Amino acid sequence: MPVEFPVLNNCTYLNTAYVGLMPQQLLDFRAKEEARYLQIGDLYKLNAYDKLPDFHHNLGNFLGADPKYCYMVPNFSEGIRRIFDQIPRDYKFLSLQGDYHSLEGALEEYGFDVQQVAMSPNTESELRDHLREAPYQVLVLSIVQYISGLKIDLDTLTEIRQEFPDLMIIGDATQFLGTADFDLHHSPFDAVVGSGYKWLLAGFGNGFCALKSTFFQKTQIKPEILEKRIYAGHFDILAAASLDFSIRQLLSEEVAEQRYRSIKALTQTFHQALIEKEWLHYPELSKRNPSSIFLIKGGQQTYDLLQQENIRCALRGDGVRISIHFYNSTNDLDHLMETLKKVPHPSVQTAT
Repeated sequence: MPVEFPVLNNCTYLNTAYVGLMPQQLLDFRAKEEARYLQIGDLYKLNAYDKLPDFHHNLGNFLGADPKYCYMVPNFSEGIRRIFDQIPRDYKFLSLQGDYHSLEGALEEYGFDVQQVAMSPNTESELRDHLREAPYQVLVLSIVQYISGLKIDLDTLTEIRQEFPDLMIIGDATQFLGTADFDLHHSPFDAVVGSGYKWLLAGFGNGFCALKSTFFQKTQIKPEILEKRIYAGHFDILAAASLDFSIRQLLSEEVAEQRYRSIKALTQTFHQALIEKEWLHYPELSKRNPSSIFLIKGGQQTYDLLQQENIRCALRGDGVRISIHFYNSTNDLDHLMETLKKVPHPSVQTAT
C-alpha cells in the first residue's frame, strides 16, 4: 500500500475528507498524458473533445446514470452553480443547517427562498414534516455532511421521493461517492454533483454532474443547452482525464467491492472504538449507520496533539474531524486512540 501511496510511509493519514491521496498509478498516467501533449501539441486538445463521449459513458456506468446526462465539471462548486442556473428563481428550497459552505454560498448567491432544517438523529423525519407543512420545489443536501459525518438515509429519502413526486432532489455526493456503491437511476435524486479530489482520488480540478431525465422535465431545460453551457470555453483536459482514469479503476467490480468492503469494516471498527471511549462529538448520532467521517471532541488542544503525533486530520469548529478510506488500517486506529489518551478527555459535549 505505501508503494501506491508514499505519504502513508510518513504519517497516519486520517484526512481524506479534506484531500484524498494521489495514487502512484494516477501520477504515472498523468505523466504519460502530459508527454502526449508535449509531443503532439494542438492535436492533444482536438483528441480530448473526441474522448468526451467516452468520459460520459464511463461516468454513467460508474454512477448508474444515463451517459447523455453526465458531464465533467471543474469541481462541485462550479457544478452546483450550473445546476442552479437552470432552476427558476422563485422556487422554494429546503436544505440542512451547516451544510457544505459552497452549497450554502451558492444558495445565497442565487437568492433562492431557503428554509433550513437542523441536523438531528431524526433529520429525515424532520425534512418530511417540513415538506408536509409547506410547499417546496427543491430539496438540496449533502449525502454525507462534511463536518459531522451524518449520512442521509437513502431509503427514507426514497420514501420522501415517493410521497412528493414533483419535488426536485439534488445531492452533493462529494463526501460519499468512492466510499460505497451508488446507482442514480434507482436513487431518489434528480441530480448529483461532486468533486473528484477526495474519495475518488482523482486529483484536483475535476468533478461531475449526473442528472436524470426528471431534472429536465421539472426545469423545462433541454439537455443540449445545459451541455453547451457546461462546456463553454475549453475544459481542463488533464483533470478530466484523471477523473476518468480513477473512475475506470472503480468500474472493475473486484476493485470496487474490495474498497467498499474495507471502508465498511474500518468504519464500523472506528465507530465502535470512538463510542466506547466517548470521543464522538455528536453521540446522539451514534445509533445511525456511520459514514467514514467522524467528528471527535477536543478542539484546538486535541488537534495540536494529533499534529505533533503526525496524525493528519482537520480542525472543524470546536471538534476535530477524522476520515478513513480503504488505505487506512486498524494500526491507524490504534495510533489515534493511544494519542487521545494523552489529552484530557473533554467533559462538555456540544449539542448538534
